[in-house]
Amino acid sequence: MAHPANSLLLVADIGGTNTRVALAKGRQILPDTIRRYSNADIRRLQRIAELANTGMNLEGIRQVFELESEVIRLRHEVEQLRTEVTSLARHQRESNELVPLHQAITLFAIH
Repeated sequence: MAHPANSLLLVADIGGTNTRVALAKGRQILPDTIRRYSNADIRRLQRIAELANTGMNLEGIRQVFELESEVIRLRHEVEQLRTEVTSLARHQRESNELVPLHQAITLFAIH
């Protein structure tokens, strides 16, 4: 799908409205912005439109965004834990391979 070059036209196109509404409602749609929208903002608006087109209401869309953020956070945490486990396993293998001599040989005297 080809998008207009002007960000207001793009927002209006995604939102199914006109540029006047996109300009007037810009702060409500994306806080801290008026006319300029980043690529991330455009992707977010596209995702909102996609979810709204399935019949989802705004509260449902908000919850989807929260859950998607949580999934990203948990995936990052799992990756950190995998790295830690790998490091601990490597350290354990190295520790088992290098046994100090005084622990490796024990002499028992039988009288």
